[in-house]
Amino acid sequence: MNNDIRRSQSRKFNTRQPGEWKDHSRCIPGSGYSEPWHRAYRQGKKGIGKVVVEGLEFEVPDHEFWHWYSRDWERRTEQIYRQFVKPGGLVLDIGAWIGPTVIYALSCQASHVVALEPNPDSFAALSQIANSISGNMCQLDFLNIAVGDQEGEVSMGLPEGSVDSSRSGWEGRDFTVPSITLEQLIESQNIWDPDLVKIDIEGGEVNLGEGLSNLAPCLPVIHLSVHVPFFPPDSRIDEFVRAVSAYEVFDDRGRHLCHSEFVERVTSTERFPAWGGRKGNFFQVLMLSKNA
Repeated sequence: MNNDIRRSQSRKFNTRQPGEWKDHSRCIPGSGYSEPWHRAYRQGKKGIGKVVVEGLEFEVPDHEFWHWYSRDWERRTEQIYRQFVKPGGLVLDIGAWIGPTVIYALSCQASHVVALEPNPDSFAALSQIANSISGNMCQLDFLNIAVGDQEGEVSMGLPEGSVDSSRSGWEGRDFTVPSITLEQLIESQNIWDPDLVKIDIEGGEVNLGEGLSNLAPCLPVIHLSVHVPFFPPDSRIDEFVRAVSAYEVFDDRGRHLCHSEFVERVTSTERFPAWGGRKGNFFQVLMLSKNA
């Protein structure tokens, strides 16, 4: 991104006063900020474990992650789900991995969850959750596909063949899966005005700019994970940040993030910036559409 674009965006967006997403007009005061859900995990027989959230039990393949999950994993993400996913609601989970946020949606009593996971091993683990759900509790549509900037097929790879990530994997070719655009996904699955869209595709998000912009009127709430170090070499960052300007953006602490700050984060070459996680320039944002 050139300096002229960055300066013009800074002048345009710096006039907004900071706030918090919980104060937004779309939010119910106090919702999502009660005591954390009670969680537990216990290993079962034959490699199957049980995740329990607020008394609801889910069957999953045994994985060390679930021990971490039971210790209050991503409390802020839990708050966002509890704030926006209402009983009977629809959730779109892009990059569902082995299902932690699918379980969040089910714990909020969503009636329909569409979850995408391209990694075939992660997808097999994700699919196990369906065995825990009765037919009338929730409609689960699990899709072993990727979302990208065009329709076709995409080759993906993971570090040393790891299955412990949903990483878009532009640097490897461990497997090939069908790929569709965000617009095609929304239309084919009839997903209009969902309660929440979660996107965690570890680098691939940077090339969803056109879809995010075009669909802003019908995607009111997006929880987006941004992985700057994983951006492909041909990333369309300018298009990405222009698309994000169609949304009110809040950081992972709930604070309003002006557009110039978002631009700074996604164009930074700093390895471990103050806003990043312990592994580097990775961060999450809540995006509330200005046009919904």
